[in-house]
Amino acid sequence: FDDAMLQNLELVKRSEREFSLLIFDVDHFKKFNDTHGHQAGDEVLRMVAKTLSQVVKVSDVPCRYGGEEFALIMPSTPIDKGRIAAERVRKAIEAMTIEFEEKTLQVTISVGLAEAFPGEDAAKLIRRADAGVYKSKEEGRNCGHWSDGENLLAMDLSTVPTEEPEPETEDQ
Repeated sequence: FDDAMLQNLELVKRSEREFSLLIFDVDHFKKFNDTHGHQAGDEVLRMVAKTLSQVVKVSDVPCRYGGEEFALIMPSTPIDKGRIAAERVRKAIEAMTIEFEEKTLQVTISVGLAEAFPGEDAAKLIRRADAGVYKSKEEGRNCGHWSDGENLLAMDLSTVPTEEPEPETEDQ
């Protein structure tokens, strides 16, 4: 995570590339652990990581950021494309089911997203994306918010063309 952040921030600083950072928390994870046990919680984290890896571009860098928090570094991704990716991740995790000890479990996530600005350091970018996570929690969870640098805005995709990524082929 740290290496990918620094590398991408340097490219943004030199105006060679843009990138967006997505951070998300699994909603009510402590309550989930208390209700279903830590082994079930561990299985949820494994499935979230697996699902995240399956729905992102090959060039993206998915990371477990800590506890029940994950991050996704999206090189060459401006905020509008990042918003599409963030919603794809949120929907995929909402739709996944985890079979554990004869129970079917489901979780949702609260998402925050920010695009790196030239000259911005990693701490500030992370704070802006993380602020989106907290705003999503305040707004009821299972949603996303993105930072434009001054405001936190809901992931309203009605103003963004919703194109799906091209499927990966063996030739790519």
